[in-house]
Amino acid sequence: MKTHSPITSKRGILVGRPLAGAMFLAWALSLVGFVHLLQQNQLLSHTVQTQQDQLIVQREQIVALQQRLRILEAVEDMQSNLSPDEEVHLTHQVYHYSEQHGLDPLLVLSVIRVESDFMPGAVSPMGALGIMQVMPATARFITERRGWSWPGESRLFEPSFNIRLATSYLSDLLAKFGSVEEALIAYNCG
Repeated sequence: MKTHSPITSKRGILVGRPLAGAMFLAWALSLVGFVHLLQQNQLLSHTVQTQQDQLIVQREQIVALQQRLRILEAVEDMQSNLSPDEEVHLTHQVYHYSEQHGLDPLLVLSVIRVESDFMPGAVSPMGALGIMQVMPATARFITERRGWSWPGESRLFEPSFNIRLATSYLSDLLAKFGSVEEALIAYNCG
């Protein structure tokens, strides 16, 4: 019968080779199990983070939809005389450009209501054009300042283009004057 020589551990305990092999195997298996648990934990952490990111995006989408609904209801309350499709399109434009230029969309709607009564083809006695009544000279100034191309006065009758220019201009005026009242006075002066 073959005898195994004992292995001495650091503490001086004598352990036989079969027992040492079994202990090593148990240690290796526990290490593999630990690594597996770490991987599972990382996977779960990644899944939770992804779901949290998706929730943030969904919350932002809900807020945006609530804001658009608020704008649409305001358009309807102001009796715009627009078709439902035109109201939805206007809502989208007002929301988009108000958001882009950091404006309250209800302020933008109020300017539209006062300036043109929601008529995209409006022309003032002073020569202001479109839904937000932008003077052609002011429009050229805005496009040059923003580095946009000037497509000509006829584009001022397109609500999307008109709102884009006017919200950009109104945003600049708010930054310059610091108050809504003063910015609106300057806006009205062209």
